[in-house]
Amino acid sequence: GLRQSGLSLTMWHDCVRYRHPAKGDIWLEGHSIPQRQNDGSILWHGYFQDVTERMRSNEVLKVSEERFRRLVEATGAMVWTTDANGVPNSDSPSWRDFTGFSFEQFLSGWHWLDAIHPDDRDRVAAARRESLASKAIFEIEARLRHRSGEYRHMFCRAVPLLNADGSVREWVGMESDITARIEAQRKLRDSEIRFRGIFNGTYEFVGLIGLDGTLLEANHSSLEFIGKDAQEVLGKPFWETPWWHGRTTDQERLRQAVAEAVKGRPVRFETQHSGCDGRVEIVDFFLHPVFYEHGQVTFLVPEGRRITELKKTQQQLLEQAEQLRDADRNKDEFIAMLSHEIR
Repeated sequence: GLRQSGLSLTMWHDCVRYRHPAKGDIWLEGHSIPQRQNDGSILWHGYFQDVTERMRSNEVLKVSEERFRRLVEATGAMVWTTDANGVPNSDSPSWRDFTGFSFEQFLSGWHWLDAIHPDDRDRVAAARRESLASKAIFEIEARLRHRSGEYRHMFCRAVPLLNADGSVREWVGMESDITARIEAQRKLRDSEIRFRGIFNGTYEFVGLIGLDGTLLEANHSSLEFIGKDAQEVLGKPFWETPWWHGRTTDQERLRQAVAEAVKGRPVRFETQHSGCDGRVEIVDFFLHPVFYEHGQVTFLVPEGRRITELKKTQQQLLEQAEQLRDADRNKDEFIAMLSHEIR
């Protein structure tokens, strides 16, 4: 660099490292102007100054910027900046690549709002103006038009960078595509609605209990039978709920059934439940475990099928069968007696 400046007689400027005997490696910034003398030699006029702190600060800033770029790349987020009035003040290639906006469109005031879904636009604009006025962090979820024409669900967060006097220098914002999360939440919501419809639509008793025997859910039929609201029974040990009151033997049987089901073994037995109207139902009770994908038991499902009428029918059939047997015996005895008389 010095040689080239000497040949062209132009000012030399550079930053160089110098090993100081006491400080070790330091950075020096040099400025020098060459001047040709009458004898053809070159006289240099210049100076050096220690810029070690500045160079170290620049290096820290460079590392910080590199980390930020890598973070943005890793998250797939779009980053942008605006002035204190919310107008974009520098290019955002990632945002423009997503929306298909031109450089001129993006930097034209608040025209970025045109990419927001019409149903979300007023809400986003109002929230943005409020954050600008209050200097508060801006956070919002809204739909943003992709360059393909599809609207994607986005989460946006922007923070103000302040001057020493407290005024806003600029805003830095980041947007992330959360469409997959929103769709997953919708599917989960739909699944919950379907589950509730089936769960509460069945006439039989159905519930859900934790591995410690705590009642977590009870369907409408089972709650109506005992005349209780969900909050009156949920969160209690299942064997202490009204279905089992006054039946000490069955309560202990249920505790043992829970212990077995937690180990992955279903349990079934007959019991009796007393309803709020005083009637007693014979119930075919079944407790079965629900397994996670790795074979672990996650919770237990108690089911109760009312079989009182079935039991009555079975009893009637038994009585009828006994009556038929009695009739057959009487018939046999009559025939035997008749045969004897004839002889």
